[in-house]
Amino acid sequence: MKPLLLQAATSSDPLSRSYAARGLGELKDPSVVERLCAMTTDKDEWVAVAALRALVESPDSRGTAAAAALLASPSATLRGEALRAIAALPVDVTLKARVVPLVGSDQAFIRAAALQALAHVGREEFALVLSGLDPDPDFSVRAALATALAEAGDEMSLGHLFAMLKDEDPRVLPSVLLALKKARGNDAAETLKRSLPHPDFAVRAAAAEALGGLKAPGISAALQDAYKKALGDPEADARLAEIKALGLQKDDIAKTTLADAARGDPSRLVREAAGRALRSLGAEAPAPGPEAVVRPYVDYREAMLPYDPIPGVPLFTPRAFIHTRKGTIEIYMDVVQAPLTTASFVTLARRGFFNGLTFHRVVPGYVIQGGDPRGDGNGGPGYTLRCEIGERPYGRGAVGMALDGKDTGGSQFFITHVPTPQLDGGYTLFGWVVTGMDVVNAIQQGDAIERIEIWDGR
Repeated sequence: MKPLLLQAATSSDPLSRSYAARGLGELKDPSVVERLCAMTTDKDEWVAVAALRALVESPDSRGTAAAAALLASPSATLRGEALRAIAALPVDVTLKARVVPLVGSDQAFIRAAALQALAHVGREEFALVLSGLDPDPDFSVRAALATALAEAGDEMSLGHLFAMLKDEDPRVLPSVLLALKKARGNDAAETLKRSLPHPDFAVRAAAAEALGGLKAPGISAALQDAYKKALGDPEADARLAEIKALGLQKDDIAKTTLADAARGDPSRLVREAAGRALRSLGAEAPAPGPEAVVRPYVDYREAMLPYDPIPGVPLFTPRAFIHTRKGTIEIYMDVVQAPLTTASFVTLARRGFFNGLTFHRVVPGYVIQGGDPRGDGNGGPGYTLRCEIGERPYGRGAVGMALDGKDTGGSQFFITHVPTPQLDGGYTLFGWVVTGMDVVNAIQQGDAIERIEIWDGR
């Protein structure tokens, strides 16, 4: 395998070189580190990104030096990836002076990556920078800071983490709670438990997830109360996390709550999860029953037209036009293999749901992702979609539905930069880009969707 990957690394095709870098990283072979270091200077930016990520798979000081060389790159993408690599590679204390200025970058994702790199390479400088740093205006940077503080793990960092529990933006708190779990282990259980009644569903979900990861005992009553509170949530995330944590408790309160959820939760997804948890405890579970139908019959009839056309009614391939400051992305919608997902996307777009939302997640050489009304990866439209797995492969420019597990799609969608066969069969593919891939490639984290227009022949 290694000879083939080394040969592909010299291909004239940048996609082949990019895949070769990924493959060489998977080998975790020190003998390929020099080749990967050389690939970080590839003329194609995404090949360099793939090489940086591959170097993280085989931690070596040579990789640290290669990443450091990109800190002065004119490309913000490469600077960000270099910082993320430095945060995971062997420490080079001489990099502190080069990382500190990037904490003041005008781009939020660079500031976030710089804080994490600085916590890794220079804890004294990290503490000094924090002492004179006002809270970042961007919530995502403050969330990244929590992750960096967990990495540092000293008393000063813990003090900052506890102070961050008072952050007024609930989108920061899940990262703080998960950081406290990592930094304090079982000693964080009481803090996590106190967060279970929080008004924000994502905070409650993070608290329950962390408590479940700790397998903290004696919290069934608190989880039961949190589950009851979550019954009024627009999203099912908190209930799913609470059900999973209850499945580890093994007491009567847990079993009673799981049985109630398996019978009566408004989401079939949660009823299924509660049933699985009950069975894992040796109890019987009721059938989850059907998903509630909330859309008018005419919507389903229209969605099925490609399979059962009405005579005299013309059929069209709907198109979505995503307008951004960097240009317009035109998408053909797949009404044949993903009719219900397409119908949901079209309805949300016509409502103006996506207008002003950001591409909150950008992974260069992989995907851009948007459609989250919260902007932190936890938001949705207030309902979930069943997966519609078709036969079309995830090629370049494929449009897929983001998931947090099977049948959890909603409004978050992603567009692939390159072919991603690892996604085939796992995510609903409901469209593909026909014009505007240059715009997709130019999108950076935080760029806004100005509006999405729909054309369907009408």
